[in-house]
Parts: sequence; structure tokens; C-alpha cells
Amino acid sequence: MDAETLRVAGDLTIKDTTKPVVIDFDFDGAALDPFGNTRVGLSGKVEVNRKDFGLVWNAALETGGVLVSENVTLVFEVSAIKQADADAPADTPVEVVAEEKPLVVDAPVEAPKATGLVGWVKNLFAGSNR
Repeated sequence: MDAETLRVAGDLTIKDTTKPVVIDFDFDGAALDPFGNTRVGLSGKVEVNRKDFGLVWNAALETGGVLVSENVTLVFEVSAIKQADADAPADTPVEVVAEEKPLVVDAPVEAPKATGLVGWVKNLFAGSNR
């Protein structure tokens, strides 16, 4: 694992069976969205054996082998937005006009190189209630 990887451990439940999983998320980038929110992109994947979760159905193929693989890859694409502090003063309401135009980012937000992604995400979301 490197400084650009965020390791998340949790429980995955499929068909009433719960197993622990660990997913390594890669930092895909950060920017300010059109509403002024700091948004980060993360992607990760994990491979699980479907039989561990009670998914045992399969069918034999005429050419040999089986129809469904035992190993399944779960892919995650995450877009996270920093939540404003509850104690912070409310911003002036912004009127949104629906127009089709490209997303313009005023100033890119970059992860500090010294602390890597994990430190940057912790600092980014420090103080939020989540």
C-alpha cells in the first residue's frame, strides 16, 4: 500500500451472509464542483468467492466448464463531497440555471505529497460529522 491508497475494512452482506472485506481505494483526483463543494474521486475493487455467501447455483456447459465463475469482482467508483460544518454560517443561496456547458474548475485541489492520500482525506473531512 502506498500514500495514494486508502484502505477500507468493513463487512459485506450478501443473501444474509456477512463476511469481512478489505478494499484498497486509489485516489482519482479532486476538484471544486459548480456549487463550490470539494469533491474527491476514489476507485477500488475487491474479489470475493460467491460460494462463501451461499450463491452456489451453476450450470454445466456442453463445451465443458461451468456457466458462472466462483470468483466475482466488485468494482466501486466513489465521489465524496466534504460536508459543511453544522456550526458554520450558511452560505448565500445560489440560483441554479439548467444549462448544458462543460464543468469549469476554478482551482484544482491536490493531495499534499508529504502525507499522501490517507492524510489528505483525513484532513479534508476533519471536523465533519461523518
